[in-house]
Amino acid sequence: ILQDDSSATDSAPAVLPPGEPSLVYTIVIEGAIGTVTDDRIEGAIEIAEEDKAELLVIYLDTPGGFSKPTWSISKNILNSYVPVCMYIAPSGARAGSAGVYMTYAAHFAAMAPSTNIGAAHPVSGDGQEIDSVMNEKITNDAVAQIRAAAEKRGRNAEWAENAVRQSVSVTDNEALQLNVIDFRADNLDDLLKQIDGKVTDIPSGKKTMSLGNFEVREIKSTFVHRVLEVITSPDVAFILMSIGG
Repeated sequence: ILQDDSSATDSAPAVLPPGEPSLVYTIVIEGAIGTVTDDRIEGAIEIAEEDKAELLVIYLDTPGGFSKPTWSISKNILNSYVPVCMYIAPSGARAGSAGVYMTYAAHFAAMAPSTNIGAAHPVSGDGQEIDSVMNEKITNDAVAQIRAAAEKRGRNAEWAENAVRQSVSVTDNEALQLNVIDFRADNLDDLLKQIDGKVTDIPSGKKTMSLGNFEVREIKSTFVHRVLEVITSPDVAFILMSIGG
């Protein structure tokens, strides 16, 4: 179930006036990745760009999700004028399946202690392996997607391919050693200190991160998003479809 989707922001925002604290937005993404997640992250990027933020930090804890919104999220992140940090946190969180692609697309990737990432092999909508030729086509496309992101962000492309083809997973310590992620951070303050001064690529060119003095604002889920997340979750959606049948 791999399809392309689009939608990316076109205009580059200006920088904050000198002397003002750098604005850092955060958003929490938990559970399965779906169309609601795509909408929330796209909206967060738009807010961050409009408000001339220095960084958008996405707290991620997911077992995986659907391919179409995953590709859309990755595309929006790759084309964002505000650098995005995918932060697999808090302790005990994971970035499974779709979370691996999102992490590789991010400008910065970080994990909290006692977290894990991996197991990105594509499966069918009911969680089963896809058969024969279709499986090969889908897997090869997924490998190409994640290797392209790895090459752009300078991360371990070989491990990324193994995560897709062989469903390998690693801990936070292993991920740092293997260059799967850029940082291992205990909390947000620790993360921002490590990102400060680093250089990344955005559509308008190279950007040096300035986070010596920052203000943090959280983008919370709306009531509508919370309702949609419940009714579109795979378990609830299956029950609703069964009732409808």
